[in-house]
Amino acid sequence: MENTSDVYLEIIKKAIEKLPAEKKNKLDKIRKELNDNSSNLKKMVDILKEEYISILNDETPSILIVGPPNVGKTTLAKALIGVSKKLMKDLKLNEEFIEKIFKITDTPGFKDFYNLSNCEKIKELAKDSTTIILVFNVDYEITNESLKFYQFLKEIKENVIVVLNKIDHLKKDELYLKVAKAEKILGTDVIPISARYDKNLKKLFSIIINQNFQLIFFLAREIPELREKLSNKCIKRAILNSISIISISLPIEDIYPLLGLQIALVLEIAKIYGEEITIGRIKEIITAITGGYIFKKLFKFLSKSFPNAGKILNILVATAGTYAIGKVFQVYFESKCTKSIDELKKIYKKEYKNYSKGYKEEKDEN
Repeated sequence: MENTSDVYLEIIKKAIEKLPAEKKNKLDKIRKELNDNSSNLKKMVDILKEEYISILNDETPSILIVGPPNVGKTTLAKALIGVSKKLMKDLKLNEEFIEKIFKITDTPGFKDFYNLSNCEKIKELAKDSTTIILVFNVDYEITNESLKFYQFLKEIKENVIVVLNKIDHLKKDELYLKVAKAEKILGTDVIPISARYDKNLKKLFSIIINQNFQLIFFLAREIPELREKLSNKCIKRAILNSISIISISLPIEDIYPLLGLQIALVLEIAKIYGEEITIGRIKEIITAITGGYIFKKLFKFLSKSFPNAGKILNILVATAGTYAIGKVFQVYFESKCTKSIDELKKIYKKEYKNYSKGYKEEKDEN
């Protein structure tokens, strides 16, 4: 029998793998527009703003389940809570931990979707939700009224998942036709499930995870494997962003926005590890382990002394420095902030050299 924790951890890992893709595409687009120097400062702000979004978002994932009467909303709510609690048990975490990271709200079935008081109730509940699950079952006739209700929900919240419950009542060919009809009317994907018999809940859970990355942050604080994997993804994304920063011509020195990027990276890693740290303390540590002033002067020297090679060297300094800082703070937070500055300096030098060596070897191969 498949271990629950293995199945759902794999889903979480796949969700983590998707994290940088969106950002990378956005950066590629930004870099293609770099000739427009007048908007370069705005581009820089956009890059840094993107970095800080996940740090500032402390919204606890909250799922609102809505739909007509007798479609299995309560059964689905219980099934999702059950899956979550089993996951906690398999990961040797306190079951009550799930209440801190994952909230599910069931609603009574509304026969008349467009009753004004019903709409107001749903709007009020949806305000504090991160995802809405709209539940129908295979016996429910999905019509244009259903479409209007789905569109009403989408106006309230972008993240709406439509599920077709009780699929165990149908044969495979009947199910295919039901799902196809529902998707045609609603104009969106419909997830066929059986909440009672745990069919396709893995797929539903996967979609919920992808819409609620805060859930990954909360779990990562408890699971070392996820902490390292997620923070490594953050480091890779910061490296991509540091390249864009060096590529953008600004009326200020590259070091200032680069430092802002690195601070954002450290704050994000702190969030993953569940540690608190001030921006002032981050700057102190970065200055201490990198040599601060020398690091800043190096950029100016390279740019002036080597007009052609300088940009490549600048990129190496920026990416290697960002990578090494990320690795330093991984160790620092894993140690519960007990590592000394001297220990962190040694880690920084080692990681900086390792990255620089790999970067140069890759350039030589190309």
